[in-house]
Amino acid sequence: MTLERRCLDDWLAEMPGPALAALLRDAHFGVAVMRDDGTLLAVNSPFAQIVGRDAADLGGHPWAQCAIAEERHGVRQWLRQFRRGERLHLNMDQRVTDAAGATRWVRLTVRRAHGDLLLVVAHAVGDAVVAQDALRRSEERLRLAIDATGAGWWDWDLRADIVDYSEPFERLLHYTGDDFHRDFRFRDRLHAQDRERCLRAVDTALQEGVEFDEIYRLCCFDGRYRWFRGRGRTYRGADGRPERFVGLLFDWQAHHEQEARLRRSERRMAHLARHDPLTQLPNRLHWDERLQAAIALARRQHGRLAVLMLDLDRFKWVNDGLGHEVGDALLRDMALRLRQRLRQSDVLARWGGDEFTILLDPIDTPDDAARVARALLEIAGQPWEAPDGQSLTVGASIGIALYPEHGHDAESLLRSADAALYAVKAQGRGGFRFNTEELNQQAHRGLLIESRLRRAVQTGAFHLVYQPQWCMASGRLTGAEALLRWTDPVLGGIPPDTFIPIAEACGLMPALGDWVLAQACATLRQWRAAGWHDAEMAVNVSPRQLADEAFFRRLTGHLERHAIPPAALELEVTESTLMDSGPQPERIVGAVKALGMRVVVDDFGVGHSSLALLKRLAMDGLKIDRSFVRDLVDDEDDRQICTAILAMAKHLRLRVVAEGVETEAHWRLLRDMGCDRWQGYWRDGQPQPADAVLARALAH
Repeated sequence: MTLERRCLDDWLAEMPGPALAALLRDAHFGVAVMRDDGTLLAVNSPFAQIVGRDAADLGGHPWAQCAIAEERHGVRQWLRQFRRGERLHLNMDQRVTDAAGATRWVRLTVRRAHGDLLLVVAHAVGDAVVAQDALRRSEERLRLAIDATGAGWWDWDLRADIVDYSEPFERLLHYTGDDFHRDFRFRDRLHAQDRERCLRAVDTALQEGVEFDEIYRLCCFDGRYRWFRGRGRTYRGADGRPERFVGLLFDWQAHHEQEARLRRSERRMAHLARHDPLTQLPNRLHWDERLQAAIALARRQHGRLAVLMLDLDRFKWVNDGLGHEVGDALLRDMALRLRQRLRQSDVLARWGGDEFTILLDPIDTPDDAARVARALLEIAGQPWEAPDGQSLTVGASIGIALYPEHGHDAESLLRSADAALYAVKAQGRGGFRFNTEELNQQAHRGLLIESRLRRAVQTGAFHLVYQPQWCMASGRLTGAEALLRWTDPVLGGIPPDTFIPIAEACGLMPALGDWVLAQACATLRQWRAAGWHDAEMAVNVSPRQLADEAFFRRLTGHLERHAIPPAALELEVTESTLMDSGPQPERIVGAVKALGMRVVVDDFGVGHSSLALLKRLAMDGLKIDRSFVRDLVDDEDDRQICTAILAMAKHLRLRVVAEGVETEAHWRLLRDMGCDRWQGYWRDGQPQPADAVLARALAH
């Protein structure tokens, strides 16, 4: 559009008030009229002289083109503010270039006249070339120093409300447009979580003069938030009012990421120090801290809590039979299962191996702990699928101690829960028990028995007795079962069901079991040499013996040393032993049978009975547990159970021995059912020395 060529007088005539127009027309200072888009419409001669240009050339010329390049964006900024009505006047110093290209300082006063017209009054500030050159050189050195840091600077003229930004500032925010000042709004690009804090810090720096130093996120022009550090300072004028706010912007993304990695590393180290690396559950250190705090709170509030110790029942054969990697996978999965059943306030920790501790905090009654224990047992007993697809079931045992009933500190509660757990495992596992004073006494006695038991193994303070076995049809004495006995000089006679579980738990059974085999084979050789040529011997085998790779080698050595035919030796293994020996009991039983010996399932019906297991392992026989024989005469259910067992055994061609025969009535009922052999206290069939059994056999 071609601008209308009008003189300054004509434009001034449109100004409101003739006195103002006359004053401006005759002024010796520079006067100009421009539109709020920055176009100069007319100037007087002093204005042209001040800016060093011809008045005719300025008409229709954009004022921004008169400013030096570094300040043109500032001109466009305050012009936009006038157009939007955001300001009505402006006072500022600006550098312009004259017709020869030299730089001049001009002090401008700009005010809204009317409509879209702005009235501009200009004064020459003065040349001061030397001072300005010195300032320029200083600014260049400062700019080089700033550029070396990679920082961008800003300079906010508070009185003119114009912000100047360096090119590195634009690059830090990944700007690619053509007008950074138009497109950048500091407040709008601040991250929502940093905005209030950061703006408050700016306000504090302006009002109180403190240094601005904040780390915050800005939304860059590529749409991504990045971390920056801004450092600024407020400069005040002669009147003490804030005049400029100048600062530097640093790229802080790498620093933030490094600090975040360091914090994660520190958290990880702290986590590892207090958690089990396999299951990520709290370890003993963390558990003890939580338990101590819970006890202290319960003491103040007169509350109650429970400590549970949980032990997986058949974890060892998973670890030994399938490998530690599978065992580790089982522990990780079990930890997840147990944790899901507990409340957020409860604490589940790995105590070590396959043992876990649980803090139930708070509880109202012991029934609360019992309900949780039942739920945990159900969870632990659910089938678990190994990485190779094999389905396994382990189960668990739990001991429970209550605060304050069973202890007032962490150590006593843990000791009480452990005593209760020990009692559960001694009774066959797969359940839970509360701690009682009786259990505590049993635990102390168990420790004493273990100590004496170790001494007895070293000194050989054991002996065997033999319980005769009879043929049901002929009444002939066919052999005997070797039974281990121990009489301690301090404790007296200790029942086998007391000391054998302790020997199992403390790892003494392999040595004891090997001693029993050696003694039984020696006795069997003596019997046969004395004339009892078809004598047979039954020996119980423990889970630890079957898990010992050297067991079969030692067994073969005993047979050869005593010249015992393998068929004369019978190994009795409980159902739980077969289950605990590993996922492939076929291999274990098969190796024994390959020697020519018979393998019999002991205590059949009271463990994890599995008909498929009997068939798959090709067992030679089974023994009906005495619990089914005891009430055989009066209990119809027991008679039906024995009838079913014998019918099944006959179908599978298994030889059946009935234990616990104490009366003739027992004997007659079992004989009529088709039982093959029996043993018990009837007809003086109690366990007795080897020579007594031999004499009885020879007498018959």
